[in-house]
Amino acid sequence: VVESANRLINSAVEKEKRRIGELWIQQLVKASNWTGAGQVCGKVLGTSSRWAHWVWTFAGANKFDEIAPYIPTTQLQPPLPSTIYEVVLGHYIRQNRPRLRDLLDQWPPELFDIKTITTALENELKYRDVREDSIEDGEQGRDWRIVMESLGKLNAADGKPREALKCYIRLQDADAAMGLIKNF
Repeated sequence: VVESANRLINSAVEKEKRRIGELWIQQLVKASNWTGAGQVCGKVLGTSSRWAHWVWTFAGANKFDEIAPYIPTTQLQPPLPSTIYEVVLGHYIRQNRPRLRDLLDQWPPELFDIKTITTALENELKYRDVREDSIEDGEQGRDWRIVMESLGKLNAADGKPREALKCYIRLQDADAAMGLIKNF
């Protein structure tokens, strides 16, 4: 099965499709149609090296919103470097925490280094203006709750249920805390 999949990926027809797709992406990027380029990336890119190239291109142009929905969530062969996922998540940790929550729900923790993201989230609590009493979009403590929920999920996924439990207790999320106690 692996051999037939490799042959399909490397067939002349598939290579030509990918080449034409990349030309299309280049044309869209030159026309500053980043949204369209992101959509085409999701359809035509098939190898981790090409994904890495285009994600870095989008990141360099600060067009994270345009590429993030299309980055593969299943492992490619060879896999995409975890740094790609970490850079995208790091952007949303600083810029758009509700979007961060969405990506953490969509992306399996195996795609990125959990410790790197956990450290970045903890630094937000220590060194940034993310507090229980801060107000974001008219909602008190929204970003703080998102950061704490994210820390709870990541700690549980990293095999640190005690740390996750502390997060859920601080959030006063009885359902999540009791579910964690039941499972661990």
